Amino acid sequence: LRHLGYSPIQAALNGAKQVAGAIVASTLTTVCVFLPIVFVEGITRQLFVDLALTITYSLAASLIVALTLVPAMSQRMLRKVRQPKKTGEGKILRSYESSLRFVLRHKLVAILLVLVLLFGSGFLVLLRGFSFLPSMSNTEVQVTVQLDPNATFEETVEAAEQVNEVLREYDEFETVGVMVGGTGGLLGIAPAGGSGGSSGTVTAYGKPEHIKRGGAIGKEVESKLTINGDVTVSSDASASMGAMLGDRSVQITLYGDDLKKLKATADNMAEKLGTLEGIDETDSGVGATSPELKVTVDRKKAAEKGLTTAQVFQQIAAAVAGEKTSTTLKTGDGKSVDIVTVKDDAQKITADKLGSIDLTYKDADGSDKKISLARVASIDNAETMDKITRKSQKRYLTVSGTIKEGYNLTDVNARAKQLFSDYELPTGFSLDYEGSDKETMEALQQLMLMMLLGVIMIYLIMVAQFQSLKSPFIIMFTIPLAFTGGFIGLLLTGFDISVISLVGFIMLCGIIVNNGIVLVDYINVLRLEGKERVEAIVEAGKTRMRPIFITALTTVLGLSVMALGIGTGAEMMQPMAIVCIGGLLYATLMTLFIIPLIYDAFNKKELRKVSEADLETVEE
Repeated sequence: LRHLGYSPIQAALNGAKQVAGAIVASTLTTVCVFLPIVFVEGITRQLFVDLALTITYSLAASLIVALTLVPAMSQRMLRKVRQPKKTGEGKILRSYESSLRFVLRHKLVAILLVLVLLFGSGFLVLLRGFSFLPSMSNTEVQVTVQLDPNATFEETVEAAEQVNEVLREYDEFETVGVMVGGTGGLLGIAPAGGSGGSSGTVTAYGKPEHIKRGGAIGKEVESKLTINGDVTVSSDASASMGAMLGDRSVQITLYGDDLKKLKATADNMAEKLGTLEGIDETDSGVGATSPELKVTVDRKKAAEKGLTTAQVFQQIAAAVAGEKTSTTLKTGDGKSVDIVTVKDDAQKITADKLGSIDLTYKDADGSDKKISLARVASIDNAETMDKITRKSQKRYLTVSGTIKEGYNLTDVNARAKQLFSDYELPTGFSLDYEGSDKETMEALQQLMLMMLLGVIMIYLIMVAQFQSLKSPFIIMFTIPLAFTGGFIGLLLTGFDISVISLVGFIMLCGIIVNNGIVLVDYINVLRLEGKERVEAIVEAGKTRMRPIFITALTTVLGLSVMALGIGTGAEMMQPMAIVCIGGLLYATLMTLFIIPLIYDAFNKKELRKVSEADLETVEE
């Protein structure tokens, strides 16, 4: 307005007035996409509620500043404005005008091209699968060694010393720490109460000077360790968040009442799961087992001797009782202590000894007789699980498989489901899929719901702003344009769809409509002033092109550092910045062509302007 000859005060007042409605609506549309966060639950809410509040408060403050401080400062600081030397339009504006008129004449080709890019990029990104959080460089390399459960404390210390020697080979480590028994004791120091609790487990860490080097060192350390046990080396920060987000693993819950079949089926499923590409280690969930002697009573033979199954087992229990209270001592404070005798190894129960146990029964004359257990029951050697887990009063085992580095969580889970889709289960058995994949999909569903509610609120706010249903509908087409740019950004950088990147798409919904609001609002202003529809579209595009590009560029530059992933933990928010930058660059360019095209297609009729005279009431 200053370049058009307005005075500083006139330019400040009229400039603020012209864009007041548009920027209020733009601010509200960006704020309202975060309002549905109140309906989201769990860890998703914990991660993003602070982000939502920060953006909301910042935008509210910036709106106040834009409508008050900026006009007040501009009327003082823009008193002297250098007029452009050249009259007329520059090459960029002339090129834009000719391009826009070409697009308006070839609407179908432009729409088809945009749709192909949208569905093509979306399909390629979704093909990669989903993840909860992107991989992040950790501030340290973590080593976990799990030896055989029967390993002695000396063997555990020996393994810990080997880990220590390997880590100390690298000058990049500022600090190296090695512990045995998890966090229970430092290297070489047995924790209180004996060394038994520390046997078999070694944990270590090395803190490198350069964080980005951690991943490469971690792979080298893993290749150098020659320990007979399970060795896990991690330099991924998201792995260290496993307690909060769940491990990166396929988890299948197998339900069944028959323990023998349950164990056998779980072992078979774990073996089959191990053949799947992308699965590293598998676990049937059976855990530690103990040997047992299984006694199966022949009811018919026992009945011939007048014995019930309960009587047989009662006599067995009395015969094999390992502990008997010999006497009871009283301590000085009046408490009683039982003195217990325990059978030694010479009295260890075997199948033969168990079969030779004499059972007492009464014959027809009522006199006591004896018969060996082996004559009325079969005795077999077997193994039993140390613990039995139940869920909803159903016995279950969890078959799991850890996912190799570089493989997508949901992709491997989907192939696991397909692998067991036709798996023949015993009668009465059932499967259920749990784990981090389920948590990830639940979080994504909540964010999708949040996005849907946000889009609805954006539309309602624009309806109130434009007093129309059609103009907001046209502006909403900027959202799929932004999504196309976001998909392309993820494809170019190699990221997949995660909770973080989905937040970027949610932010785009509120940000990108601002350009459409500014453009459509000015087209309507020009048409109400009497301009022909196509000419109003072209002039509005040329007039609003510079502010649209400037606002998009400032946002892109503000997100550029985050998009580069510079700094500790920056990779976590990197996909959000990439989605926003890709969406803004693509959608800003397309907004200047596609939105005018859609506006021209939906607004064939002339706008009707309500005059002041139409609003006057007439008294009879």
